[in-house]
Amino acid sequence: MEKGRRERDGSKGADLPTGHGAPWGRRGDVELRRALDAAHEGDWQSLARLVRHLAGVPLSRLPHDVVEFLLDLVFWCRTTHPGPEAFPSGVRTSGRKGLGFLGVLLAPKIRKAFSTLPPFVEAKTYPLAEVAALGVPVPRPFRKSPGGLLWRRRFRIFRRRFLENLRAESGRNGLPVENEPPCSPVTVSDLSRVWQGGPQRRRLPFRPGRFLRIGRFLGASMRRSALRSPFLPASGMASKGPAGFQYRGVRGSSAVESWGALGSGAVRFLEELVDAVAEELRAVRRLAEGVSRARRRVVLSLHNAASAACSGWAFQDVDRQFVEARAADLFVKNVRDRLIARSLSESAASDDPMLRKLWAAWQERLITPKAVHGLWEAWGRAVLGGPDERDQAARAFQDLFPGTPAEAVAESAPLAWSGWLGPHQHFSWRVVESQRREKKALWSPGFRCLKALLQEGQRRLDAGDAEALVVPWIDKFFISSKREGDLGYLRMLLDWLRMEGLTPIVLFWEDTTRGHEPTLAVALRRRWPASQFTGFGVFGDGPWTRRDAEGILTRTAEPGRLYVLRPLDDTHRPRSVEAVLHGRVDRRDFFAGYDSSWKDGTYAFYTGTQAASLTSIATEPERIPPWVVVRGLRRPLGWYFRRAVRQRALGGDEDERLRPLTVRIYARFANLL
Repeated sequence: MEKGRRERDGSKGADLPTGHGAPWGRRGDVELRRALDAAHEGDWQSLARLVRHLAGVPLSRLPHDVVEFLLDLVFWCRTTHPGPEAFPSGVRTSGRKGLGFLGVLLAPKIRKAFSTLPPFVEAKTYPLAEVAALGVPVPRPFRKSPGGLLWRRRFRIFRRRFLENLRAESGRNGLPVENEPPCSPVTVSDLSRVWQGGPQRRRLPFRPGRFLRIGRFLGASMRRSALRSPFLPASGMASKGPAGFQYRGVRGSSAVESWGALGSGAVRFLEELVDAVAEELRAVRRLAEGVSRARRRVVLSLHNAASAACSGWAFQDVDRQFVEARAADLFVKNVRDRLIARSLSESAASDDPMLRKLWAAWQERLITPKAVHGLWEAWGRAVLGGPDERDQAARAFQDLFPGTPAEAVAESAPLAWSGWLGPHQHFSWRVVESQRREKKALWSPGFRCLKALLQEGQRRLDAGDAEALVVPWIDKFFISSKREGDLGYLRMLLDWLRMEGLTPIVLFWEDTTRGHEPTLAVALRRRWPASQFTGFGVFGDGPWTRRDAEGILTRTAEPGRLYVLRPLDDTHRPRSVEAVLHGRVDRRDFFAGYDSSWKDGTYAFYTGTQAASLTSIATEPERIPPWVVVRGLRRPLGWYFRRAVRQRALGGDEDERLRPLTVRIYARFANLL
């Protein structure tokens, strides 16, 4: 739960091109250095005193990392996670009247920093809406270029229209929130692509054509009209294609017009990435269905978030796994009848002691740490003159900390401020409370649906109405950072299955960047009976590899045992998508020895999906653009990614709104959407 402090050394204070920044080693201001370190350790009172002191120091005397620290702080205080009343860009902006004492003190420095554009500002993911609200001048990346005057004129027009579009989008009568997932805002880093090119972000002269092309993507709409179906083309040009939502029309084409503002090379890489993950999904589905078919058992497929969450998208809804429509209709009817028959004992089911224990454990593991963090951030923003939401946050989580005032919880939290993170990595106490409320409402109904699906699924298999049935479930079943101390929740889940008389074969999917001794394997060997689990590849201690899993499991898999394996194969060659996008790794090398663990620690690829709520608290900024432009609309990257990989792996992705109610309830409970 503790957030790591950023490391600093003398090299961070290198002189800026604009004359800023005497290095720390030349300043000799030990007290200032200590105050900065204390601020990063989460002492908000010390941080407020430090800001007041730095406000009187000329910008030319402040080192690089101090200027960056102050800008990060201002934008962090002003930006909160999206809510229903937020700008559709994904931020709630407080406007020029809501600067707070922090913005008032530092406004001159902010304007100067943006005017002179030191390199660290260009790379920042500060929301453009907030930059405009602070009244900063037009950035001048083309000071030595003949196109500088034209740039300033074009940018002023762009800024005015950009803010007008935001206001129009926020007031539009669009589709419901569940069909319009919030999209991360356009940022300074996105805009900087106008004057930077290539993975190394080299400086380019002003080119009106490049400005118009990138500006079109930055200003793309984020919501459809309520009169237009999200599965119809968004423009006249797209209407020449099929009416259904198609992600790839012909070989080599893509529905993605832009990934962030990175250009066509990044779009090609994204499509190759979708193909690679679709192959992962096919491998997962092939093994799980093969085991179910050979052993004549329903398979309960557990996918551990976040690194293996994608593999949970590999399956059709359970009723879609029947070949004949008659069998599928009978299955849905019988599941509904089972749930109706249990409705008379609904109150008793909600008081089930095992479900209460499971809820308490899930909440303690996933909600409480984020609640503490949300309280701590709410307290910090209030101390620094931002929105004061301490009382609301305290009321929202008071039952989690009985007998302890929320302020005391926040003040004693062993947390450190990580600086500015990407907007898609931010969260607030409101988001945590919303997630908690929804999950609590779904807890008992979700487990009842799971039981009915497993029971009726086994009955249909025994009757010969289905060849194979797999019930997927995405969740944070094991938190590797807690090591052996986090196996209790998974053990309780398997105990619940036994107590309810359910006998599925349980497959546990996990991925890891470690080539040997991953945390889950170590924890299972130390704390789990050897007779109750089998690991393959890096998760096993025998000769069996991931390639051997299908042949072995189709012959020997049995209920009551946990089978742990990776989604694709045993390749250990960790490469990050971020490294490819920024030119540190060649994309051909990335795919030559494809390692499925690249998803470990990523956030952008889950934006717009339920798996985003299962990611850990971020401590380092992610430099992967979290949005794409699809058919003229700006969408969360994860929203597109999930639909694209499902379509390629399954041959289609139907509208979830048209599914039976019980299937939709279970899908939301199991984080499959």
